[in-house]
Amino acid sequence: MKRYYALCLILALAWLTACSPSRTYTKKAGKLAEAGLHDEASLLFMQALGHDRTNVDARIGLKASGQSALNVYLDRFFRAHGQQQYKESVYAYRKAEGFYNDVTAFNVELEFPPYYKQYYEEDLEAYLNQLYVEGTELMAAQRFKDSEARFREINTLKPGYRDVSNLKKMSIIIPAYEAGKQQF
Repeated sequence: MKRYYALCLILALAWLTACSPSRTYTKKAGKLAEAGLHDEASLLFMQALGHDRTNVDARIGLKASGQSALNVYLDRFFRAHGQQQYKESVYAYRKAEGFYNDVTAFNVELEFPPYYKQYYEEDLEAYLNQLYVEGTELMAAQRFKDSEARFREINTLKPGYRDVSNLKKMSIIIPAYEAGKQQF
């Protein structure tokens, strides 16, 4: 009788490990990676590692698919950088960096060349300057909602940039002041 219970326990444990979510996600991710859908595969590999951090197949798959997906993100950034499309460049880099941080949270190292950071800083400065000029011109034209949107974006990208926090406040206060003055 003890052998029967031991056998049932072993079969139950084998069934549970065979049906683990980690292995299921890993298999699905492997199929996506074979199809060239590395971004989606990486997400599934990360889900697999979220269930079982010791899943070697998921770790190997994440390294390969993650690097392929990161390379696509970096290519988008580099193309936008080369064409001086600063907004696209800045947001493409931020997406690549976010993806890189998500993958490295699972202790999987990807290659992220450091010179991209320098290119990003240059593009960020150019884009912030562009937004700043647009925002101040819009304020001068008394288009306060549009200027406030530019200043909000600047604060999101780089808090503390120039006097943007004061200009943002002014773009909110001036219309309220003008409306109050008209009602008075």
